[in-house]
Amino acid sequence: PSSLPFTALALMLMPLTHQFGWTAAQFSWSVTALFVAGAISLWPLGRLADKVGVRPVLLIGTIMVGAVTLGMAFQTASLWQFYAYYALLGIFGSTGVTYTKVVAALFTQHRGKAMAILTAETTLARAGIPLVVNWLLLSEGWRTMYIVFGITILAMVPVLFFTIEEPGEFGTAGKISWRKKPAAAENAAPPPPKVDLPGMTIWEALRDPVFWLNTLAAFIGLFVFNGLFPHLIPALVDKGFSQTTVVELQSVGIAIAFVGALIGGWAVDRFQTPKIAAPVSLIAALGMFCTLLVSPSFGGIPLLAGILIASMLSFNALFPMGTYFATRFFGLSSLAEIIAVQFAITNVFAGLGAPLFGWIFDTTHSYNMVFIITTVLNLVVALIWLVMPKYKYAANIGEMPAPEEPPLAAEHELGALPS
Repeated sequence: PSSLPFTALALMLMPLTHQFGWTAAQFSWSVTALFVAGAISLWPLGRLADKVGVRPVLLIGTIMVGAVTLGMAFQTASLWQFYAYYALLGIFGSTGVTYTKVVAALFTQHRGKAMAILTAETTLARAGIPLVVNWLLLSEGWRTMYIVFGITILAMVPVLFFTIEEPGEFGTAGKISWRKKPAAAENAAPPPPKVDLPGMTIWEALRDPVFWLNTLAAFIGLFVFNGLFPHLIPALVDKGFSQTTVVELQSVGIAIAFVGALIGGWAVDRFQTPKIAAPVSLIAALGMFCTLLVSPSFGGIPLLAGILIASMLSFNALFPMGTYFATRFFGLSSLAEIIAVQFAITNVFAGLGAPLFGWIFDTTHSYNMVFIITTVLNLVVALIWLVMPKYKYAANIGEMPAPEEPPLAAEHELGALPS
């Protein structure tokens, strides 16, 4: 749900800066507010989800994201109000980190593919969001857009309530269940089936060098992605492409890019090494370098379409890969907390990418230096994947045991044996 107001941010720079007289750098600090506030809240939210339960944390977070999005419709010229809205979105949107634990606990034999399907579905949804944002901006205005998105997010709450299972516990969808219950309630009815979720504690993970390598790769990826997010469309418009053309190509690229998630999920299930992610990061580096060169007279729309599709394919492949790597290196016991701490570390600084790129443009009146920096950073990520060690946990970690054979069936089989 939080992807609705976040994706809208990519098209909000021009209307808000024109209406309120803000600079690109001033607008971009909203991304910093979003990720710094999210970083501060991630660790306690991840720990709370591991201790109390994913479902209550996720449901309350979604309700608050919807309320904050409705509030954005009443934005004034106050920059602090703008930053406060996105800071709140960062705090309550951070509850989305728990989706990783939900999927990781429910799927074992094809965990990578399951994460890929979740990413692909989200990607297909995001493919339509820029088109809806563009249409609402041009026809109804940005205030109406935020109202529509806020109502849509709140409508998702009952859907989540009746479909999300508590990790490691089955039969919890559609129920108000907290991890710790009174003894009387536990004795009144048998608890739902459970499965052990082995893994590191957060303190063990913090002492593991792999944690910091993985965190560095995640930081660079977020720094590049979030830094470019509000600037990519203005940068391509600055090169001479029309906004409508860029938005349409971007939506087509996102719609096709779901294949990248499926490829990434299949690859991590098929190849038992994190080095499989290195070629994907190289494709991302090539896309950034080509973006530096493309223009209506050099490559034109075909090259631009290829760049956007290749970049989105690589990003969508890396997303399920990164979450899968966490399950194999750190296990499932404290997965929500470990991933939350990773993003808490990365988001404090990753949110600085947008204002930095905005400052570069305000200073040089060009995005060329931005694309040079992002090309080099993607090459660094490829190198990180190449030096990663072997996995520490089995591919089927958290797998449910085979059901016990019913006694009557066992007696029947024994009776059928020859005497």
